[in-house]
Amino acid sequence: MLSKNEFHPKDRFELSVFCNLVTAITEEACGVLARTAYTTFIKEAEDFSVALAKPDGTFFAFPGRSGVPTAVALPMDDVLARIVSWKPGDILLTNDPYLSGGMVTHTPDVTMIAPVFYEDQLVAFRWSFLHSSDVGGAVPGSLAASFTEVFQEGLRIPPTKLYQEGKLNEDLYNLIITNVRVPDQLWGDLQAMVSAFHVAGDRLVALFAKYGLERTNELIDECISYAEVKARAVIDSIPDGVYSFVDYLDDDINSPHPVRICLALTKASSEIHVDFSGTDPQVMAAINLATAGKKAHTWLTVGILQFLLTADPEIPVNGGVLRPISVHAPVGTIVHAVEPAALGGRAVSGIRVMDATFGALIQALPGQVPAAGSGQGLLPVISMPDMESGRRKVNILQPLIGGTGARPGADGYDGTHYSLGFMKNTPVEVIETDMDVLVHSYGYVRDSGGAGEFRGGLGVGLRAEVTAADTTVAIRGMERTRFAPWGAFGGQCGGLTRKLRTNPGRPNEIIHPKGSDFVRLSPGDLIEFATSGGGGYGDPLLRAPEKVAEDLAFGFVSKAEAEEIYGVVFQDGIDLVDLAATSTKRETIRQLRRSRSDVFTFCEARLAHEATWTEQAYDALGTILSTLPIYARPFAKQVLMDRVAGLDEAPSPVTPEFIWRLWKENTQTPCLTNTYCGQRVSTRPQG
Repeated sequence: MLSKNEFHPKDRFELSVFCNLVTAITEEACGVLARTAYTTFIKEAEDFSVALAKPDGTFFAFPGRSGVPTAVALPMDDVLARIVSWKPGDILLTNDPYLSGGMVTHTPDVTMIAPVFYEDQLVAFRWSFLHSSDVGGAVPGSLAASFTEVFQEGLRIPPTKLYQEGKLNEDLYNLIITNVRVPDQLWGDLQAMVSAFHVAGDRLVALFAKYGLERTNELIDECISYAEVKARAVIDSIPDGVYSFVDYLDDDINSPHPVRICLALTKASSEIHVDFSGTDPQVMAAINLATAGKKAHTWLTVGILQFLLTADPEIPVNGGVLRPISVHAPVGTIVHAVEPAALGGRAVSGIRVMDATFGALIQALPGQVPAAGSGQGLLPVISMPDMESGRRKVNILQPLIGGTGARPGADGYDGTHYSLGFMKNTPVEVIETDMDVLVHSYGYVRDSGGAGEFRGGLGVGLRAEVTAADTTVAIRGMERTRFAPWGAFGGQCGGLTRKLRTNPGRPNEIIHPKGSDFVRLSPGDLIEFATSGGGGYGDPLLRAPEKVAEDLAFGFVSKAEAEEIYGVVFQDGIDLVDLAATSTKRETIRQLRRSRSDVFTFCEARLAHEATWTEQAYDALGTILSTLPIYARPFAKQVLMDRVAGLDEAPSPVTPEFIWRLWKENTQTPCLTNTYCGQRVSTRPQG
């Protein structure tokens, strides 16, 4: 543990300059990658990053304005341990989440590592990842929510050198381009990463030459320690204590049952420990997190990182930020899945972890933490024949990110989200040029932001027309279709996500299930979907009437919501506020509604679920599941929840005794006594 009083850099001014210099190197490298990439999603949405790490894998420089800054918590140690020796010109490539020890989080995140040498010594590593549009697999784009195994999610490349001393590994190159749908695009993107590495390496070697080997290494360590000290200073502002929160995913894709994420955040001294005990088991769908049980993995600490970097924007983004944070993620849960669990849509679970983190922090720091954001990042993958190449075109049509939760003193941000705020939208002209579609509308969704004194950020909707035959679309990352983003301190829930509709308003309109992986379309077909908005903050009746009128004028809220929820009365025939009538109406609404003092506003669907499945019932279920092999747990959970839902005599709320009775009845059947492994289940906790 390093405190402010114990941190004594040799020269604070030199340290400040150096920290900014190494950050600038990563920013410049990101710019090179973006400008030279082939794929629209990389060039426009910028789902990538370039960083610098010490020889032990600790990041010391990460971009703050480009790419994905929270990737600073991705662990490199397992990959580095696999490589016996490094030579100048080596570049390692991998996209394997399991063999990389959690450094890669799903197969499209193709990742490279290259050494930096100075005076014949290994002094650093360059690191980069980008989200490829396709790495092979069962469907265009490689990922589908209903997949049950990582083997379905495309080519898996173990950590292997793509270049050895500058020479291309032809066998690996041929393996890659043979197994993906868009080989030219993928290879072009990989070459963009190599170009970024050249720039980053040259700039870093120049710094070593300027400061000398010994002093540069000292400054790198001081940068990391400086980030640690500043992070601890922010953590010190949190009162000591244990803060717990539970949030849910709508379902596990292949059944209607919610997925429960439990989080207990303990603040002691200047450190934070996060415990995910009680979280549901990994699922037979592509929403698992392969975190490898690391001390502070990105997807388990993203909420804490966002809080720290927001509370003090001057904290350097490097591995020092992680030193005060530790995590316990029980093996076999959705936050620490084991092979061969599918991972493609892992972001929805990671974002829900962030929501749960904010739910814990808002109890510790009321007035400083926002309500829940939209809770998802919707990525529609579209594919169609490419008449020139004879292959298929594959692209992400448009990343749709819902609004953030409202903040104390300010509305939520519209059309973006803290966890995915790095992801930029793609201009419509580019979409229509690259893919055979016509975009009819793309904009904010009215009334999607949770009402409050401060309104939740609005969701985003898109409607497009397909113009090519044999077009397919799959929606990844769709969430909050059932459990709306929660509001805070009287703020209301955000609007729900709208599922994929084909041909809306036509006789052949279809509303597709959330897990639809492969919807085939014909020329002239329409597709439409929209994301949820963020939760509101504070009583809607306290919102300034002129702000409500402004929202109405911009189309952010409807007149019905302005009048019925916000209690604002407008003069007849015009949208000017009648202040006297507004005051009277608001007082009437206050007298008619129930008094509320809760920190959180949960939606009716969540309240109904928790009225049946209490914490005690979940504890009993968790105890039962812990006696099973990891691979049997999701199946057993579904069987028991199905039984509860299908029995008229099931008590409400469900009691632990009833759960145990059902379990004893079901263990008499072969389906549970011989689950997956052909052996009777253990009576002792596993994993």
